[in-house]
Amino acid sequence: ELPPGHVLRRRNGRHEVREFWELRSGAGEGEGDPRQERIGGILGKAVERQLMSDVPLGIMSSGGIDSGLITVFAGGRRGIDRGFSFRAPDRAYDELEDARALSGAFGVSVDEVGIPEEDVPDLLAQLTWFYDEPLPRPHHLAAYAISRQARAEGFRVLLSGEGGDELFAGYARYDELGQEMSRTHDTSPLVFAHNRVALPRIARFFHDRRFGNAYRFWCAERTHG
Repeated sequence: ELPPGHVLRRRNGRHEVREFWELRSGAGEGEGDPRQERIGGILGKAVERQLMSDVPLGIMSSGGIDSGLITVFAGGRRGIDRGFSFRAPDRAYDELEDARALSGAFGVSVDEVGIPEEDVPDLLAQLTWFYDEPLPRPHHLAAYAISRQARAEGFRVLLSGEGGDELFAGYARYDELGQEMSRTHDTSPLVFAHNRVALPRIARFFHDRRFGNAYRFWCAERTHG
């Protein structure tokens, strides 16, 4: 698997892996205007660009801040009134009621999506073939199930809030980290997000953890998201 921001080129029987982009190369100071109106305007324009479609649009609804922001700016516009949320309460994977509570205020009804337990082994094999690698987390199954049901309902495009939790601290682990920074008065981990600069600084708060993918999975399990 290629590291983030890298490309593999194969030519004449030889291959090379090189970095084509790194987070720090594109980082710069903002305009220093954190007002809600400005942020809302930027988000609104970002969502607006995704609403151009000649087929029905739906929403991948999770009840979190990521899909919630999409729903706020897209709900009720251009006929967008349907969302889909995966639910597996016996596996502690259930955001349906949160998704419905948020979406209903913006004219979007949310359908429940599930997977019969007996279908999981075959789905795992099928999705592993699609991804061309082992599946690291169960949300891949959920995303596939949502896409499959949405397609059966006539939707070919679903709006997703991928990345919103990282930008707006939607995960509980960010709150945990924020509390630690407040307690120690050390805000150096905010230099950048989870990259090679910040990880060693964040690690000072958690001496018994490694900050690779294994750490992120541990954090998600410990904080339920």
